[in-house]
Amino acid sequence: MRKKTLCLLTGAVLTLALSGCAGFPGFGPQITDIKSFRFSYQVGNYMNGSVAYELKLEEDGSYTARIKPNQVAEEDAEQYTAGKDFADELAAFLREKKVNRWNGFQKSDKRVLDGNGFSFSLWTTEDKNISASGYMRWPRGYDEVKAGIEAIFAELGK
Repeated sequence: MRKKTLCLLTGAVLTLALSGCAGFPGFGPQITDIKSFRFSYQVGNYMNGSVAYELKLEEDGSYTARIKPNQVAEEDAEQYTAGKDFADELAAFLREKKVNRWNGFQKSDKRVLDGNGFSFSLWTTEDKNISASGYMRWPRGYDEVKAGIEAIFAELGK
């Protein structure tokens, strides 16, 4: 029995070590250079009652940023050209707030019918993905991260 327990424990430790914990909820790949980013959230249950921030790396090395304000249709979202310094600022902020720990977060409060939710997706240039979503449930630090993303993207319109 002791030998079997030792083998199981060794197998679990090796699995964690070899996977780098990236495959488990609460852990995620390190945020390096951003290939694509999208963060959106609902602010009400009415037409166009959502906000979205997007960043996409183009083939020429520049970035296209989109901001979809509340009560604005997707096709009318504001679009900007951004440089690598903007993407680096966003990536540094997300690293500082340890958003990679959001990876795999997918929770909801099924008792609420008319609530709010969010969606987060980030792909790195190394093709590593961090994704999270929630409906009336949010990961640790959500409000601070949301405010920081809004502040960083607000600089584009200045």
